[in-house]
Amino acid sequence: MRAHRPAATLATAAIIATSFAACDDTIAYASGCTQHIAIGGNTDTHSRNVPGAPRTSIRITYPADVFNRASRPIAERQIRSAANQAWARGCRITIWAYSLGASAASTVTDSWIRHGARGSWNATFYGSPRMPRHHGNLIGIEAARLPNIGYTYRGASLRSPRIRNICNVRDAICSMPAPWTRNVGQSADHIVGYFGTQHRYR
Repeated sequence: MRAHRPAATLATAAIIATSFAACDDTIAYASGCTQHIAIGGNTDTHSRNVPGAPRTSIRITYPADVFNRASRPIAERQIRSAANQAWARGCRITIWAYSLGASAASTVTDSWIRHGARGSWNATFYGSPRMPRHHGNLIGIEAARLPNIGYTYRGASLRSPRIRNICNVRDAICSMPAPWTRNVGQSADHIVGYFGTQHRYR
């Protein structure tokens, strides 16, 4: 007989499995061109549904599967490659990323913040599961100490004036109490918000 999983674990699995579906700085750089890079969420393998991304964006293609451990590393390599090519042309870059894509892109920007970047960049993340702490104790689900179900949690991303994080306050993906057990009622409300409209961005 299959063992019953705790309700919290099942709720976490439901959020993560479905959640990933669905700021220009004023510094002139080199020739003045800007290359936009877009990366979508779970199932959006060709990054066609990225909020805010201009039509001229390079669309990152990757497995886009929250339970495929290769998804984020593949996306990260492609983001770095696209950025290096743009910088080689003398362009600055802007990254637009949503949900699972924001988890991958924020790992890249963490590296640039820690070690420096080859060229000028900025980023906008929508519904990032690595959202840093905000509105008091709220934080992205990768740092909210949720039960581990096989998806690798990376903790909160680094802050930078080059990064704009956009998060609906009741979107459980980017806005959960930390730890989630600190306020179970609020956690449950944000899960309801996620299953409603709070993880939708335009």
